[in-house]
Amino acid sequence: MTQILLKDLASRHGLTGEEVDGLAQRNPASAADVYRCLANPALTVTGWSADRRSAVARALAWRIRRPHRQRTRLPPLRPHHGPRPEDDRSQPPPSLSHADQEAGTPCAPGALASEGRIALTLPSWPVKQQGARGTCVAFATTACCEFALAAAGEPAPNLSEQFLFWATKTKTADPNHDLDWSWLGYCAQAAEAEGICTEAEFRYDPDKLAQVAGPTPPAAVIAAARKTRFKTARYVYKPKGGAALVLSALKQGVPAAISLPVFKAPPPHEDGTTNWTASRAWAHGVVSTPPSDWVRAGGHSVCIVGFEPDPSEPLGGYFVCRNSWGTLFAMEAPSFGEPKVPQPGFALISATHVEACCWEFLQIGGVA
Repeated sequence: MTQILLKDLASRHGLTGEEVDGLAQRNPASAADVYRCLANPALTVTGWSADRRSAVARALAWRIRRPHRQRTRLPPLRPHHGPRPEDDRSQPPPSLSHADQEAGTPCAPGALASEGRIALTLPSWPVKQQGARGTCVAFATTACCEFALAAAGEPAPNLSEQFLFWATKTKTADPNHDLDWSWLGYCAQAAEAEGICTEAEFRYDPDKLAQVAGPTPPAAVIAAARKTRFKTARYVYKPKGGAALVLSALKQGVPAAISLPVFKAPPPHEDGTTNWTASRAWAHGVVSTPPSDWVRAGGHSVCIVGFEPDPSEPLGGYFVCRNSWGTLFAMEAPSFGEPKVPQPGFALISATHVEACCWEFLQIGGVA
């Protein structure tokens, strides 16, 4: 079956011999299995570049979906989420103890329903792909910094997440040098002290690296990055009123980065799917508020760039965020009958979920 499937795929999509061999190692039984392998950045498929994986996975998604676009259910995928389940985050590390703790004002039911729609964007600002690494904090922070740089006059900023994650792991007090995740607070420290160079100067590698931080940038790149440093306007650990803080930033015309726990179903119903990787999220970008009995399965950081009022949501609306899983995430967006996810690569999170679960809030204050 696998040989027949791969022969058909090679004919349809012009696969090279090396690409066919890489898929054969995964022993797929169907086109959906191949889609799972290629679209999930946490899985290594020998002989495939990131661009080829994205292109063929997108073509396969159209082939395997159900006939009615609005009712598509893509196979559940399991991308890497950054923070590990064993990280309890009950207290901030000592080096982040200066952060505002439990700041903010809790939202009353329906408090945001009267707010208007907010959409922050730039003329050229494509969604990026973190790949198999736990670097979502760097992508969320960098997105905020890119927006600040655009406000300072840069027409199409494209900063290096690779540099920021390296600086976070090697130049701040982050105690977890060998773990493939970090905190927004440490990324903010790195952006303020070390700055961020451009993507062209130090390119991001989406594959898992032998050294978590990645290679050391050349001295000239480090010097160039320090010319573009970013001020932290506010960093809050475990805010009481996360939804109000995020909305306040958006109303000031600036995005906000947040980190949230990721949840999965408890045993015996566990199948590896989380509220971020369920079919509704992958197809339409809508991240569901998990049931009360779901358990934490890691964490994720995103950049919030908009607000969609909705009186049917308990607090009054949804936050729009730039995810860092490429445009295969929410590939059906915008979707009829779903809340308004603007385009592929973006996600929608309820204000209720942000209010209840926000671990960190970060607002960049501009170029230093």
